Amino acid sequence: MTDYVRRLKEWSTLRKQIESAINPCDLVFKFWNKIPTNSKNVDPYDEDTWPDPWEMILENDYCAFKKILGIMLKVIEFFPDYQFVIAGAPNIDLEFYQKIINDKNVRVIKAETYNLLSNSKAALVTSGTATLETAIFKIPQVVCYKTSFISYFLAKIFVKIKYISLVNLIMNKEVIKELIQTNCSKKNIVKELKKVLDLNNRDKLSIEYDKLISLLGKPGSSKRIAKDIVLKI
Repeated sequence: MTDYVRRLKEWSTLRKQIESAINPCDLVFKFWNKIPTNSKNVDPYDEDTWPDPWEMILENDYCAFKKILGIMLKVIEFFPDYQFVIAGAPNIDLEFYQKIINDKNVRVIKAETYNLLSNSKAALVTSGTATLETAIFKIPQVVCYKTSFISYFLAKIFVKIKYISLVNLIMNKEVIKELIQTNCSKKNIVKELKKVLDLNNRDKLSIEYDKLISLLGKPGSSKRIAKDIVLKI
């Protein structure tokens, strides 16, 4: 049995055991304790410095980012009448984006997030405070979030909330669509993006955004909202 096949079988076994385990955390921790965790300095142009997937488990932020951006880019062909623009993160080089974008008709603009939002028809947002900022600009949005299975599994165990976006958490209902993990697919993103671009759906969303902005504008709103979110976790 090759090392690759052995690893796949171990992973499959873990997934099955988790479903019926009395203490799934113990299984997860024991499994990952066997994985190499040595740090490496990686040169993207030198293949000899590249870590294997097991070495990237503990620091996979870029991997998760690349994964979700790759899925988002697949929907472009379904919206030929729109110009897609990426609000570039300040800590990520443009070269990194270009390697993922390749020849797709996408622009990357850094340090201009608010200007981009004010000129947008809709947005695909990866959760965080960006969902709240997008709502304040009254831009229809779809939340797209995909991380490693193990990160998501642990989050589901320790963090008990119905939503991941600040907009939905504050409103305590689904105001904007959240596509999480397996639901974050090309098919679903296309479907939900078409919905928010439909002018017939904008009035209802605009009313909900107004309610949200009203909540944020009251004195002491920051403390009240923060306390409310903590109580829901």
